[in-house]
Amino acid sequence: MTRGRPLSQDLRRSLIHMGLQHTFEDYWIEGHARHTRIMEAQRRAGKSWEDR
Repeated sequence: MTRGRPLSQDLRRSLIHMGLQHTFEDYWIEGHARHTRIMEAQRRAGKSWEDR
């Protein structure tokens, strides 16, 4: 195992090598956006629950 190098960097390099970079980035961005929306919805639900 190589020390001092982020795993994501190795993963990204191997994905580029396989030609999957674009697909992976689209998937990651979409997944991140969905996660952000879920967190925002939970925060809003939590606030309304506390206000009651």
